[in-house]
Amino acid sequence: MISKTQEKANRKSLTRMTAAELADATKGAEKITFDDTKPLPPEMAAAWERAKRGRGRPRIGQGAEKVLISMEKRLLLVTDALARRKGLDRSKLIALAIREILEREAASKKHEPAADELVGSMNLPIRDTVMPHSRGRKNLFRA
Repeated sequence: MISKTQEKANRKSLTRMTAAELADATKGAEKITFDDTKPLPPEMAAAWERAKRGRGRPRIGQGAEKVLISMEKRLLLVTDALARRKGLDRSKLIALAIREILEREAASKKHEPAADELVGSMNLPIRDTVMPHSRGRKNLFRA
């Protein structure tokens, strides 16, 4: 008795079949109706969804957003060289640098309340808050 796996291995590819063999292999396909079908099992449905989505990059955090930035040419060359030495791409190197700056900022400002905490304690609506560099409106953050 031949197993289904052996049968599939011995079967000719559709592109290598003669017209008569192709007609014989596909003879019941035209008669299939929607009523003859059934939903995919959960594992096959998940595999189908992954295949439809395509390869893409893995999601990190909340996902990635493309940004266009301007940078001095020399700084860009040095950045690319450093990224190559570290085994990173440019985006990862820049993201690491920004994260490090944010961590340093947070560590140095632990004792100072953040701007949003100040506004929260003042019970002001968001639209009335301004940043220190704004012009023409009352500056809430300057003493």
